[in-house]
Formats: sequence, structure tokens, C-alpha cells
Amino acid sequence: MSRFDQSAHTKPLAGKPRKPGPAPPPLPEGAEAFLRRCVSIDLEVDPSQARIFKLAAVRHAPGDKLLHMGAVDEAILARLATFCASADFIIGHNFIRFDLPHLVARSPRLIDLAERAIDTLWLNPLAFPRNPYHHLVKHHHDGRLQAGQVGDPEQDARLVFDVLENQLRVFPAMGEQALCAYHFLTGQAPEHAGFDAVFALLRAAPGPRKQKPGELCARFWRGAPAALQSGGCAGVLASRGRAGRLPMRCRG
Repeated sequence: MSRFDQSAHTKPLAGKPRKPGPAPPPLPEGAEAFLRRCVSIDLEVDPSQARIFKLAAVRHAPGDKLLHMGAVDEAILARLATFCASADFIIGHNFIRFDLPHLVARSPRLIDLAERAIDTLWLNPLAFPRNPYHHLVKHHHDGRLQAGQVGDPEQDARLVFDVLENQLRVFPAMGEQALCAYHFLTGQAPEHAGFDAVFALLRAAPGPRKQKPGELCARFWRGAPAALQSGGCAGVLASRGRAGRLPMRCRG
């Protein structure tokens, strides 16, 4: 399932070198250690049979990985569970609505991964409200390969770390009021520990449990720029608050 558009990384035309862009914002304090606590998972799935035929799970450190090419059986899923056991968080791009249901359909015990999931697809409209899918391509319906691309689950799993890192870099510029609202709203689903950890890192504070949620969100929304009030951003916040629980088919 190739979710990443590689056009952003193509070689520039001869004679027209790209101008260097601005330096990225710094990573928040503690972000590098946070990334080292994650495992990124990506699957390749045959949509006609809902069959997993490639699997990759990687850590932030180069070389620390679990790769499997071919039919997935209980033995490889047991190895995946072992590989993830020491990770505090499981990350992926559309992991909650795509990869996790396929894994749980094969091995119901993997539902435990939901408790510590961080889905970069869900965070992206919050981090980049003016361009919510950035250089990403989401395959949230059936995971089909994009025309002309060959799925590489290891590459895609490693790219998820880049995406999350970019998100962690830009969030602080949004200010405490926005981060506080995001922290509260993304924490309304039962499986919210991963999202809670992201915003606790960014705010250096626990979730705003004691604040009046209506007042908190109304205050943020009144002052939010138009891009933050776009359908993509609002939809992500609503999905966390209203329908954040995983699909029933994931629950076995």
C-alpha cells in the first residue's frame, strides 16, 4: 500500500536547480527520544482477497526492523507482536482504519496495538491545515497501489517517521490555545493514549481534563484562522470526538 507520493522527491529539471527552502523548525525537546519509543507498521494488501502479502515493522534506528514478503501466517504475526512489545507507541499512515483492521482480522490479539496507536493521517490536517495531505497519498478505502508505483512497506514505514517528525516540528507554532484544544479533542476516543502522548509532549502538560470542553473549543475556534476551520481539519476533530472508537470489525 504505497501511501506516499514520491513526486516531491523527483530530480529537478536540468538548468533549473531548486532554491533551498527555509530551514525546518526545530524539534521540540524530547521529540527524538519520543520517536525512539515508536514502531512504524505498514502493510501491502491484495484488496480482492483482503490478503496481506507484505509486512514491515521498523524502529527509528536504522536496521532495527521486521520484514516479511509473502503470505502472512500466525507465526509472522506472533513475531510482529513480539517486535512491538517493547514499543510504547505504534505509528502508521492510516494505520487505525486500514492496517490495524487487516492485522486484527488475522490475529485478534493484535487489537492491543490500538491502545498505543498514533495515526499520522489523522494528525496531518491538524498540522498542515492549508495543505492537509502534504506530499502524502492516502488509500483509506481498499489499499490499492497507486498507478505506476510498486509498494515498498519498509520505505513507507520509515517515511511515517519523517511525517511524524514534520508534524512535531510545526505544531508548536500554533500556540498553546490550539494545542490545548487539539489535546482535548483527540483524547475523546477510548483508544487515545498515543494522541494524548503526542500533545503531552508538545505542551509539556497532561490533557486539559478539568477545563470545560465547550468553553475551551469555542474559544479556540473563534480565534482560529480560516484554514483551521476547513472541512478536513474539522472532520478529523469530529471523528475523534464522535466516532473515534475503532470499527467493530477490528474488535473481533
